[in-house]
Parts: sequence; C-alpha cells; structure tokens
Amino acid sequence: MPKAISIKKPKPTPILEKTRQKNILKYLNAVPGCIAEPRTQTGYGKKGGADIFGCYNGRHFELEVKQPGAKMTLLQEQWLQRWHQVGAIAGCVYDVETTRDIFANYGEENI
Repeated sequence: MPKAISIKKPKPTPILEKTRQKNILKYLNAVPGCIAEPRTQTGYGKKGGADIFGCYNGRHFELEVKQPGAKMTLLQEQWLQRWHQVGAIAGCVYDVETTRDIFANYGEENI
C-alpha cells in the first residue's frame, strides 16, 4: 500500500499596506460628498503626516494606514492628535471596515 502524500497548504499572502491604502482610497472616493488623496511622502514633507487626507461633507480627515498589529510612530500619533483637537476626523485604519468605524466614532455613520 502506498504512503499518503502530505500536501502543505500555502500560507495566505498578507495584504500589503499600499494595497490596503489603495482599497480605502477607492472606497472613500466612491462615497458621495467625499474626496480622498494619498499623501506622497517625499523627503520634503512634514514627518509623521497621515497616509490619506481628504474631506467628507465639509469635514477634513486624516487617516494613517497600518497593517493589523502594527503600531504608529510617536510622530504619527502626534499628527493625528493635533488634527483631532481642531475637529478633524483622525485615526489609524487597517481596511475599509475600520475606516467606516473611525467615521462612525465621529458621528459620520453614512460613510
């Protein structure tokens, strides 16, 4: 009787952070009343700036995109805190679902 062959299942490929950002941008720009742009990180910008910024129904937002479990840097936390303090929607997101959660926490539940 032949031996059973063990076949290893391939590990799921993690979603890259840039793919997460692209998915979030695509979603936000499909929402009526919303425009979202990626913040290009060149050597000349302000350090700590969030990955995505935009406006939803007249309200500014700043979103930092991270892999689940990844932590923001101190500069990123400070950036989001400063925007939050002046009334902007600000937070760390991982995907479309967490993006919707951030907006809901600021009373914007229709996004």
